[in-house]
Amino acid sequence: MPESARFTGKCLCGRCRWQATGEPEFAGYCFCSHCRRMSGSGRTPFMGFAKSHVSLSGETSRYEDISDSGSGIARHFCPVYGTRLYSVPGTAPEFRIFYAGSLDDPDRFDPVFSVHTSSCVSWETVPSQLDAFDGDVPG
Repeated sequence: MPESARFTGKCLCGRCRWQATGEPEFAGYCFCSHCRRMSGSGRTPFMGFAKSHVSLSGETSRYEDISDSGSGIARHFCPVYGTRLYSVPGTAPEFRIFYAGSLDDPDRFDPVFSVHTSSCVSWETVPSQLDAFDGDVPG
């Protein structure tokens, strides 16, 4: 498989690693209050892959959360340094949503939309060139 068809990432200490084959099913920014608190910034860059295209190594810790939209979501992170790695949404357990900050090559992140823009704080900016949604992406 060509290297360009594979995305790889890891936590800060390298104990937890992930790999996904093919292109992401979706990629964007989330402005919800939960992502803001997790990231310590105004938005979270993320990309989603089908679970069947993902392999993981290393044990993560998990936090069961309820998203701003009221759905359950399992958030996985490094148990040593706390690097946020991926989430599993309760409404779409067939996906793994990886945080772009964990990418080995962060320049491969190519967002196409923003979600929960109605929660955007005054000191953050929603990228004007991307599709924007007040809540989740319409199903």
